[in-house]
Amino acid sequence: MIERNPEVVVIVNYGEVTAEQKIAFMKTNPAFKNVDAVKNDRFVVLDYVEATPGPRNIAAIARLAKAFHPRNM
Repeated sequence: MIERNPEVVVIVNYGEVTAEQKIAFMKTNPAFKNVDAVKNDRFVVLDYVEATPGPRNIAAIARLAKAFHPRNM
Protein backbone atom coordinates (compact mmCIF):
# COMPACT_ATOMS: atom_id res chain seq x y z
CA MET A 1 0.00 0.00 0.00
CA ILE A 2 1.27 3.45 -0.94
CA GLU A 3 0.66 5.92 1.90
CA ARG A 4 1.75 9.10 0.09
CA ASN A 5 0.94 10.57 -3.29
CA PRO A 6 4.01 12.50 -4.47
CA GLU A 7 3.79 14.81 -7.46
CA VAL A 8 7.45 14.14 -8.28
CA VAL A 9 9.71 11.16 -7.61
CA VAL A 10 13.46 11.72 -7.30
CA ILE A 11 15.58 8.77 -8.40
CA VAL A 12 19.30 8.49 -7.76
CA ASN A 13 21.04 6.78 -10.65
CA TYR A 14 23.28 4.54 -8.59
CA GLY A 15 23.92 0.86 -8.27
CA GLU A 16 23.34 -2.03 -10.59
CA VAL A 17 19.73 -1.08 -11.29
CA THR A 18 19.65 1.90 -13.66
CA ALA A 19 17.39 4.89 -13.25
CA GLU A 20 15.50 3.77 -16.36
CA GLN A 21 14.92 0.35 -14.80
CA LYS A 22 13.70 1.96 -11.58
CA ILE A 23 11.26 4.14 -13.51
CA ALA A 24 10.05 1.19 -15.59
CA PHE A 25 9.47 -0.78 -12.39
CA MET A 26 7.32 2.00 -10.95
CA LYS A 27 5.36 2.39 -14.20
CA THR A 28 4.57 -1.33 -14.46
CA ASN A 29 4.00 -2.13 -10.79
CA PRO A 30 0.26 -1.97 -9.94
CA ALA A 31 1.08 -0.61 -6.48
CA PHE A 32 2.17 2.69 -8.06
CA LYS A 33 -0.62 3.06 -10.65
CA ASN A 34 -2.47 5.79 -8.71
CA VAL A 35 0.60 7.82 -7.73
CA ASP A 36 0.42 11.21 -9.44
CA ALA A 37 4.16 11.33 -10.19
CA VAL A 38 3.98 7.99 -11.98
CA LYS A 39 0.74 8.76 -13.82
CA ASN A 40 2.17 12.09 -15.02
CA ASP A 41 5.67 10.78 -15.75
CA ARG A 42 7.26 13.23 -13.31
CA PHE A 43 10.62 11.76 -12.41
CA VAL A 44 13.84 13.63 -11.67
CA VAL A 45 16.97 11.57 -12.11
CA LEU A 46 20.09 12.59 -10.22
CA ASP A 47 23.48 11.05 -10.73
CA TYR A 48 25.04 9.72 -7.56
CA VAL A 49 27.54 12.61 -7.41
CA GLU A 50 24.66 15.09 -7.54
CA ALA A 51 22.96 13.44 -4.58
CA THR A 52 26.02 13.43 -2.35
CA PRO A 53 27.73 16.54 -0.93
CA GLY A 54 29.81 18.36 -3.52
CA PRO A 55 29.85 21.13 -6.13
CA ARG A 56 27.40 19.34 -8.42
CA ASN A 57 24.68 19.87 -5.81
CA ILE A 58 24.14 23.39 -7.15
CA ALA A 59 22.94 22.20 -10.56
CA ALA A 60 20.96 19.38 -8.97
CA ILE A 61 19.13 21.82 -6.69
CA ALA A 62 18.20 23.98 -9.68
CA ARG A 63 16.80 20.93 -11.53
CA LEU A 64 14.86 19.85 -8.45
CA ALA A 65 13.40 23.33 -7.98
CA LYS A 66 12.29 23.40 -11.62
CA ALA A 67 10.70 19.95 -11.28
CA PHE A 68 8.90 20.84 -8.05
CA HIS A 69 7.75 24.30 -9.17
CA PRO A 70 7.94 24.51 -12.98
CA ARG A 71 5.76 27.61 -13.18
CA ASN A 72 8.09 29.59 -10.92
CA MET A 73 11.28 28.97 -12.91
